[in-house]
Amino acid sequence: QYAEAIVSLKRCIDLDPSIPQAHYEWGMILFRKAQFEGALRCFRVCVQLNDNEADYALMCGLTCLKLARLGEARLAVRK
Repeated sequence: QYAEAIVSLKRCIDLDPSIPQAHYEWGMILFRKAQFEGALRCFRVCVQLNDNEADYALMCGLTCLKLARLGEARLAVRK
């Protein structure tokens, strides 16, 4: 089921990369699969596109914790 979702999300991002929710959903899939580096890239894009959404910053911080990047985690959730 993840494979189909990833294909759809990639297609969505290819068509319009300015939709933060598509990057977020892709990041959540990668996070659930413990692919934290990829998930962090997705969540960072979300924050760049919309830095007012707390969930994006929260997932950036949580993913940094999973990667043992404590300083980055603090910065991510500070906003």
